[in-house]
Amino acid sequence: MQERGQLPEATLCYLESIKLDPTHVDANYNLGSAYQEQGCLTEAEKYYKRTVSLKSDHHMAYYNMGYLYQDIGNINRSIECFQQALLIEPNDIDAHINLGLALKSQGKLEEALESYQKAIKIDPRSVMAHFNLGNIYQDVSNFDKSIYYFQSAIEIDPNHIDALFNLGIAYQDRAATTVGEPCVKDLRRALDCYSKVSKLQPEMEEARRAVLQLKQVLQKY
Repeated sequence: MQERGQLPEATLCYLESIKLDPTHVDANYNLGSAYQEQGCLTEAEKYYKRTVSLKSDHHMAYYNMGYLYQDIGNINRSIECFQQALLIEPNDIDAHINLGLALKSQGKLEEALESYQKAIKIDPRSVMAHFNLGNIYQDVSNFDKSIYYFQSAIEIDPNHIDALFNLGIAYQDRAATTVGEPCVKDLRRALDCYSKVSKLQPEMEEARRAVLQLKQVLQKY
Protein backbone atom coordinates (compact mmCIF):
# COMPACT_ATOMS: atom_id res chain seq x y z
CA MET A 1 0.00 0.00 0.00
CA GLN A 2 2.80 2.44 0.82
CA GLU A 3 4.55 1.66 -2.45
CA ARG A 4 1.27 2.36 -4.26
CA GLY A 5 0.87 5.69 -2.48
CA GLN A 6 -1.96 4.54 -0.23
CA LEU A 7 -0.35 6.14 2.80
CA PRO A 8 -3.34 6.42 5.21
CA GLU A 9 -4.17 2.74 4.63
CA ALA A 10 -0.51 1.74 5.05
CA THR A 11 -0.35 3.75 8.28
CA LEU A 12 -3.30 1.83 9.73
CA CYS A 13 -1.62 -1.47 8.86
CA TYR A 14 1.60 -0.46 10.59
CA LEU A 15 -0.29 0.75 13.67
CA GLU A 16 -2.11 -2.58 13.84
CA SER A 17 1.21 -4.42 13.54
CA ILE A 18 2.64 -2.41 16.43
CA LYS A 19 -0.42 -3.20 18.55
CA LEU A 20 0.31 -6.88 18.01
CA ASP A 21 4.05 -6.46 18.60
CA PRO A 22 5.34 -3.08 19.91
CA THR A 23 8.94 -4.27 19.44
CA HIS A 24 8.57 -4.95 15.71
CA VAL A 25 11.44 -2.92 14.22
CA ASP A 26 10.21 -2.77 10.62
CA ALA A 27 6.69 -1.80 11.64
CA ASN A 28 7.99 1.13 13.71
CA TYR A 29 10.42 2.25 10.99
CA ASN A 30 7.89 1.95 8.17
CA LEU A 31 5.29 3.82 10.20
CA GLY A 32 7.79 6.65 10.68
CA SER A 33 8.44 6.61 6.94
CA ALA A 34 4.72 6.68 6.10
CA TYR A 35 4.13 9.59 8.49
CA GLN A 36 7.09 11.46 7.01
CA GLU A 37 5.73 11.02 3.49
CA GLN A 38 2.43 12.51 4.69
CA GLY A 39 4.18 15.49 6.32
CA CYS A 40 3.35 14.34 9.86
CA LEU A 41 6.86 15.03 11.11
CA THR A 42 6.22 14.89 14.85
CA GLU A 43 4.74 11.42 14.52
CA ALA A 44 7.51 10.37 12.12
CA GLU A 45 10.17 11.48 14.61
CA LYS A 46 8.43 9.53 17.38
CA TYR A 47 8.55 6.24 15.47
CA TYR A 48 12.06 6.73 14.12
CA LYS A 49 13.22 7.22 17.70
CA ARG A 50 11.38 4.05 18.70
CA THR A 51 13.12 2.26 15.83
CA VAL A 52 16.63 3.19 16.95
CA SER A 53 15.74 2.39 20.56
CA LEU A 54 14.88 -1.12 19.35
CA LYS A 55 17.78 -1.39 16.90
CA SER A 56 20.59 1.08 17.59
CA ASP A 57 22.30 0.48 14.24
CA HIS A 58 19.24 1.14 12.06
CA HIS A 59 20.96 3.13 9.34
CA MET A 60 17.85 4.27 7.44
CA ALA A 61 16.06 5.53 10.56
CA TYR A 62 18.97 7.87 11.29
CA TYR A 63 19.19 8.87 7.62
CA ASN A 64 15.49 9.73 7.40
CA MET A 65 15.65 11.62 10.69
CA GLY A 66 18.42 13.68 9.13
CA TYR A 67 16.02 14.68 6.37
CA LEU A 68 13.24 15.28 8.89
CA TYR A 69 15.33 17.64 11.00
CA GLN A 70 16.44 19.48 7.86
CA ASP A 71 12.78 20.04 6.99
CA ILE A 72 11.96 21.54 10.37
CA GLY A 73 15.14 23.65 10.45
CA ASN A 74 16.95 21.81 13.23
CA ILE A 75 20.25 21.64 11.37
CA ASN A 76 22.35 20.56 14.36
CA ARG A 77 20.19 17.48 14.90
CA SER A 78 20.16 16.86 11.15
CA ILE A 79 23.96 16.82 11.09
CA GLU A 80 24.08 14.48 14.09
CA CYS A 81 21.69 12.03 12.41
CA PHE A 82 23.54 11.98 9.09
CA GLN A 83 26.82 11.49 10.96
CA GLN A 84 25.29 8.61 12.91
CA ALA A 85 23.99 7.06 9.69
CA LEU A 86 27.52 7.26 8.26
CA LEU A 87 29.03 5.61 11.33
CA ILE A 88 26.76 2.68 10.58
CA GLU A 89 27.12 2.77 6.78
CA PRO A 90 30.24 4.76 5.79
CA ASN A 91 29.68 4.25 2.05
CA ASP A 92 26.23 5.86 1.92
CA ILE A 93 26.78 8.48 -0.80
CA ASP A 94 23.44 10.20 -0.19
CA ALA A 95 24.21 10.60 3.51
CA HIS A 96 27.56 12.21 2.67
CA ILE A 97 25.86 14.60 0.23
CA ASN A 98 23.06 15.54 2.62
CA LEU A 99 25.53 15.98 5.45
CA GLY A 100 27.44 18.33 3.15
CA LEU A 101 24.29 20.33 2.44
CA ALA A 102 23.53 20.64 6.15
CA LEU A 103 27.09 21.71 6.94
CA LYS A 104 27.06 24.24 4.10
CA SER A 105 23.85 25.77 5.44
CA GLN A 106 25.76 26.49 8.66
CA GLY A 107 28.67 28.05 6.79
CA LYS A 108 30.97 25.10 7.55
CA LEU A 109 32.34 25.04 4.02
CA GLU A 110 35.54 23.05 4.65
CA GLU A 111 33.58 20.26 6.33
CA ALA A 112 30.98 20.33 3.56
CA LEU A 113 33.74 20.05 0.93
CA GLU A 114 35.11 17.04 2.76
CA SER A 115 31.70 15.35 2.72
CA TYR A 116 31.26 15.87 -1.02
CA GLN A 117 34.80 14.69 -1.73
CA LYS A 118 34.12 11.50 0.26
CA ALA A 119 31.02 10.93 -1.87
CA ILE A 120 33.10 11.29 -5.06
CA LYS A 121 35.73 8.92 -3.70
CA ILE A 122 32.99 6.31 -3.22
CA ASP A 123 31.36 7.05 -6.57
CA PRO A 124 33.33 9.25 -9.01
CA ARG A 125 30.16 9.58 -11.11
CA SER A 126 28.03 11.13 -8.39
CA VAL A 127 26.46 14.07 -10.23
CA MET A 128 25.17 15.74 -7.08
CA ALA A 129 28.55 15.59 -5.34
CA HIS A 130 30.26 17.29 -8.30
CA PHE A 131 27.44 19.82 -8.61
CA ASN A 132 27.50 20.71 -4.92
CA LEU A 133 31.28 21.11 -4.96
CA GLY A 134 30.85 23.51 -7.85
CA ASN A 135 28.38 25.51 -5.79
CA ILE A 136 30.71 25.79 -2.81
CA TYR A 137 33.64 26.95 -4.94
CA GLN A 138 31.30 29.42 -6.65
CA ASP A 139 30.31 30.79 -3.24
CA VAL A 140 33.96 31.47 -2.34
CA SER A 141 34.71 32.94 -5.79
CA ASN A 142 37.08 30.15 -6.81
CA PHE A 143 35.75 30.21 -10.35
CA ASP A 144 38.29 27.83 -11.89
CA LYS A 145 37.38 25.03 -9.50
CA SER A 146 33.70 25.90 -9.68
CA ILE A 147 33.82 25.58 -13.49
CA TYR A 148 35.74 22.31 -13.23
CA TYR A 149 33.15 20.66 -10.99
CA PHE A 150 30.14 21.97 -12.91
CA GLN A 151 31.74 20.63 -16.09
CA SER A 152 32.32 17.30 -14.36
CA ALA A 153 28.63 17.11 -13.41
CA ILE A 154 27.63 17.89 -17.00
CA GLU A 155 29.98 15.23 -18.39
CA ILE A 156 28.09 12.72 -16.27
CA ASP A 157 24.66 14.18 -17.02
CA PRO A 158 24.70 16.45 -20.12
CA ASN A 159 21.11 17.55 -19.42
CA HIS A 160 21.64 18.65 -15.82
CA ILE A 161 19.82 21.99 -15.97
CA ASP A 162 21.15 23.45 -12.71
CA ALA A 163 24.76 22.52 -13.49
CA LEU A 164 24.50 24.07 -16.96
CA PHE A 165 22.94 27.25 -15.63
CA ASN A 166 25.40 27.60 -12.75
CA LEU A 167 28.29 26.91 -15.12
CA GLY A 168 27.08 29.88 -17.16
CA ILE A 169 27.10 32.03 -14.02
CA ALA A 170 30.62 30.84 -13.16
CA TYR A 171 31.90 31.75 -16.63
CA GLN A 172 30.25 35.17 -16.37
CA ASP A 173 31.72 35.78 -12.93
CA ARG A 174 35.19 34.76 -14.12
CA ALA A 175 34.82 37.01 -17.16
CA ALA A 176 34.24 39.94 -14.81
CA THR A 177 37.73 39.38 -13.37
CA THR A 178 39.51 39.48 -16.75
CA VAL A 179 39.81 41.68 -19.81
CA GLY A 180 40.29 41.20 -23.55
CA GLU A 181 40.04 37.82 -25.25
CA PRO A 182 39.81 35.70 -22.05
CA CYS A 183 36.82 37.78 -20.96
CA VAL A 184 35.11 37.42 -24.35
CA LYS A 185 35.73 33.66 -24.44
CA ASP A 186 34.13 33.20 -21.03
CA LEU A 187 31.14 35.33 -22.00
CA ARG A 188 30.66 33.19 -25.11
CA ARG A 189 30.91 30.04 -23.02
CA ALA A 190 28.33 31.46 -20.62
CA LEU A 191 26.04 32.25 -23.55
CA ASP A 192 26.41 28.69 -24.80
CA CYS A 193 25.42 27.34 -21.36
CA TYR A 194 22.34 29.56 -21.10
CA SER A 195 21.33 28.70 -24.67
CA LYS A 196 21.47 24.99 -23.88
CA VAL A 197 19.35 25.54 -20.78
CA SER A 198 16.80 27.50 -22.83
CA LYS A 199 16.52 24.62 -25.32
CA LEU A 200 16.18 22.00 -22.59
CA GLN A 201 13.79 24.06 -20.47
CA PRO A 202 12.15 26.78 -22.60
CA GLU A 203 9.98 27.98 -19.71
CA MET A 204 13.02 28.99 -17.63
CA GLU A 205 12.78 32.76 -17.81
CA GLU A 206 16.16 33.39 -16.13
CA ALA A 207 17.99 31.51 -18.87
CA ARG A 208 16.14 33.27 -21.67
CA ARG A 209 16.86 36.64 -20.09
CA ALA A 210 20.55 35.77 -19.67
CA VAL A 211 20.78 34.80 -23.36
CA LEU A 212 19.36 38.14 -24.47
CA GLN A 213 21.58 40.13 -22.13
CA LEU A 214 24.77 38.34 -23.17
CA LYS A 215 24.00 38.69 -26.85
CA GLN A 216 23.72 42.43 -26.34
CA VAL A 217 27.00 42.54 -24.40
CA LEU A 218 28.86 40.47 -27.01
CA GLN A 219 27.76 42.78 -29.80
CA LYS A 220 30.24 45.30 -28.41
CA TYR A 221 33.19 43.00 -29.15
